[in-house]
Order: sequence, then C-alpha cells, then structure tokens
Amino acid sequence: MSHYVYQYVDSKTDLPFYVGKGSGRRLQFHLWEARNGTCKNKLLQNVILKVGEPRIEIVQMFENAQDAYDLERKLVEQYGRRINGTGILTNIDVGGRGRVNYIISDETRAKMAAAKFGKKLKRTPEHNAKIAAAHRARHTLLMEASL
Repeated sequence: MSHYVYQYVDSKTDLPFYVGKGSGRRLQFHLWEARNGTCKNKLLQNVILKVGEPRIEIVQMFENAQDAYDLERKLVEQYGRRINGTGILTNIDVGGRGRVNYIISDETRAKMAAAKFGKKLKRTPEHNAKIAAAHRARHTLLMEASL
C-alpha cells in the first residue's frame, strides 16, 4: 500500500484542519514548509504555527492512487473549507488531484505581473562577481596552503 489519505489535527480541539493525499513522507511536507515560511497555503502555514505540533493521522491506506484521491475529496467536502466559508479545513482546493485544469483569469495575471514589476533581483551581476572573486581567492589560499 503506497498511497494514503492523511489529516492534520489540532490536538486541543481534536478537529482536523487539513486533509491531504500522499505517499512516502508527504504527510510531513507541510510542517517543513510552514517552519521554513515557504508554504504556498499561507492559511495552513499560520494554523500549523499557531497549533505548534499538530497531530498527523493516516486516515486510510490504498493500493490505488485514485481511491486515495476519492477519499480525500470526500473528506474535504464533508468537513468543508474555510476559504469558501463552508467548514473548518484550510485546504485551498476541493481535493482529488488539486488544481487540474486550473485557469488563471486575465485580471489575476495582470495583478500578478504588476506585483512583480520593478522588483530587483536578489543578486545583481556585481554582487555575483564579488562572490565569485571571493571563492577564487579562497580556493587560491587553500591551494597554496596545501603545497
């Protein structure tokens, strides 16, 4: 059995706040992202950080991925999602395979482009040149010391 459906549960309330489908170590992935501040689902990230150590439960194991997707979708529908005001889960999507055929509107694309416009790169070419020079100098020192 290589596929499973898991849920993150708030230990204080014993209520799930996220349901997902995974295999391998997927069930830990959201914890790592939340702690590193790289979780794309900011609502999930905030709840994980607020809860501290959520209880992670494997709801059911499956041989077939589609069966796992079906149960995930059913549980998301059963508990409902905060994002649309129907329930308690922090899930962005309804489950299943996530954002299959997800279409971004032209208005949203324009907003995303405007948000990126004018932002500087984290490293300028000059910065990269200084880093490269420092690496070369260090390498030269190490080579001379080993002779």
